[in-house]
Amino acid sequence: MVFVIMKMATNEPGKLPKKTFDFCICHRREAPRDEEEPRDEQVAEEILRILETSGKKLTGYYGPRDDNVGMSFSRNMQQAFEGSKYIFLLLSRECIKCRWYELEIHESLQQSLEDPEKKNNIIPIFINISKVEGPSQLRTITGVTYSTEKESPFWYKINRLFMRRHPKKTH
Repeated sequence: MVFVIMKMATNEPGKLPKKTFDFCICHRREAPRDEEEPRDEQVAEEILRILETSGKKLTGYYGPRDDNVGMSFSRNMQQAFEGSKYIFLLLSRECIKCRWYELEIHESLQQSLEDPEKKNNIIPIFINISKVEGPSQLRTITGVTYSTEKESPFWYKINRLFMRRHPKKTH
């Protein structure tokens, strides 16, 4: 199945002012069927909380908190992707079966191709699945395996990502 997303016109009446974010977290918003799996929403909230309170002054886009009420899911998603430097795609067994998530993956790839500043901005985050089990269109993109351990390779890689783009400011 192929989805096509049209770019929103910049002079569109009623469009909200453009916000910018350091990252956008995409996740499945429904509970998994397997109760032993962590909920994608819990993982998304943990990543958001840790990065926004890290002292690096990072701002994340998190749909349940930042979506514009009254705007369609696809328009909210498009604005989030356009306004974010990085797109974190949380990938679990349940989310990769979801058609809406397929749309988010497609839109993130399209944004990455259309905007030269967003090259290499997609970061797949694997939650209890391997890269091979994930969507085929993301297999050539370097991702990270989620871990709750603070000293894990996951947090090291995420922190390095923002250290490169956000050097410490000295006054």
